[in-house]
Amino acid sequence: MTEHETVDLYVIARLDDDGNVAIADLFTTELFFTTDGALDGRGVGSWWESVSTAQGEAVTLEALDGALATCGYVRIGEWRERVTNSGNTRFFADAVTRLEALNS
Repeated sequence: MTEHETVDLYVIARLDDDGNVAIADLFTTELFFTTDGALDGRGVGSWWESVSTAQGEAVTLEALDGALATCGYVRIGEWRERVTNSGNTRFFADAVTRLEALNS
């Protein structure tokens, strides 16, 4: 049996109509839970990687979900739209990926 490690990720996505791509920046996170198991918050860690849709593909969150899935990521929960302090629209979500444990 193969063991896997689950990595929790925080996704910040932007839909770049000028560049004709949707881009997701993934960051590692540490999730904090209450004693009854409810999500209590997260600590956002370091940048993991960026994933984008192919040039000329639809610039949509659905297309970005497909690109994320192709790279082995699973979005959990819905996309949350926010306008940043700089006035840009970004979409936020949680995701996970599974890494195969390395055996020495």
